[in-house]
Amino acid sequence: MDGKTHILVVDDEVNSAENEQFILEKNGFKVSMASSGEAAFRFLLTTIPDLILLDVVLPDFPGNEFCKAIKTDPRYAVIPVILLSGLRISDEERNAGFTAGASDYITRPFRNDDLVNRIRTSLSKAIEREDLASSQREMIAFHNLSRREAGETSLIYNAVSLKIQYPESFQNILKEYDSILNDAIEERFFRVEQHLHEKLNHLSNNLGFLKAGAKDIMDIHRECIIARINKANMKEQKVVLEESRLLLIELMGNMINYYRRKSK
Repeated sequence: MDGKTHILVVDDEVNSAENEQFILEKNGFKVSMASSGEAAFRFLLTTIPDLILLDVVLPDFPGNEFCKAIKTDPRYAVIPVILLSGLRISDEERNAGFTAGASDYITRPFRNDDLVNRIRTSLSKAIEREDLASSQREMIAFHNLSRREAGETSLIYNAVSLKIQYPESFQNILKEYDSILNDAIEERFFRVEQHLHEKLNHLSNNLGFLKAGAKDIMDIHRECIIARINKANMKEQKVVLEESRLLLIELMGNMINYYRRKSK
């Protein structure tokens, strides 16, 4: 892997295709070419590009129909598609392209920098959509975890969940976890040492004293994240989920080590 963003150009007009390839490669993109819809479909069977630059007039497949076909296929649905056309394009045809799932519509002739900028915008928006979808999937997972019976804790410690048995302690630990998450975010952006490991060790000891189990830790994590997500924009949600995921992994590891020490 060379790390370059990979763009598939689908265009049967040789001069246009070569011009688009030149512009994109000059701006650091990896480019693959297809001169028909059929060739593009064959390409997609083995390779998933980061974006498709698609001429609306192909010899075998209208561009709008090609776009619609891949957008209804879960293997390719997340790939952003930019449609290219000549100047004589009606509003109805343009709207048909967006209805088919295109992320943008560019008419020829275009400025080189405009083409590049709009490709980068489409890529950025696709990443944001995937981040949001990932966040939503993670929140659903947290929600499902919270609805499970506290079997792990009960079987191991013969106790009900921490949230039910010690509600005040649960809230105090939740505040402590939220504070550590805030410190982690500040450390990330301001490069100020917040002694996160020590704080997580202290939290682990408190949880161990209360005989907390994995479900209790997930309850704390979930409630903290949901409270923050509900007040955050999409970019803030991404940061919260990334940093909290790291904290959760370390906290779980600390708890395993805590109980190993106690069992000796």
